[in-house]
Amino acid sequence: MTTREDRIVYGCAAVLLSYPGEQIAEDLEAVRFAAEGLGRRGAGPALASLAQTLDRMGKREAERVYVSTFDLGRRITLNLTFYSHGDTRSRGAALAALAEEYAMAGMELSGGELPDFLPALLELAASTKVEAEILARQEASLRTLADALAHDDSIYQEVVEVLIATLPRSGRRNRPELRLSEDGPPLEMVGLGNLPGYGVAHGGGGSS
Repeated sequence: MTTREDRIVYGCAAVLLSYPGEQIAEDLEAVRFAAEGLGRRGAGPALASLAQTLDRMGKREAERVYVSTFDLGRRITLNLTFYSHGDTRSRGAALAALAEEYAMAGMELSGGELPDFLPALLELAASTKVEAEILARQEASLRTLADALAHDDSIYQEVVEVLIATLPRSGRRNRPELRLSEDGPPLEMVGLGNLPGYGVAHGGGGSS
């Protein structure tokens, strides 16, 4: 069961992991306010800290850091199924299944986003119809993302760890199907052409 606090965490993280838009100052202020309501333990300090860091950077520098982190390579991406499937036929099926989840929740993707784009998944997870189970299915990919961000000493790593901490404890920590190299997962450019927005840059998160 997703708690009210979890939904606040997902909403804040969705903002922090999105491309810094024109309303970044207002968005970050809202995140800091919401994070304060979570208290001084757990997720609150981590969310507030990243919001403060991005605010101090200013919009242009925040944009540069975001793009250099998520859009300039294949090793780190916010499109989670890429970690487990690469660009393969099986990934196309996984994306199609996620797209059905949005439809059942009455949500629409915008800006050419793929259904596995983490900020969009966080908005979906915050809905009362779907809840955190949608994220729990992506736990292995989230952990791989967190590892990659930690390797690069990224400012975004802690917020991904916060998300992982909200997931039900499955006891499974092995990820034999996820193996990152410097070049990222393998390519097999089939099975993705029928998905709206595939290969289109969508304001953050890259085209992975």
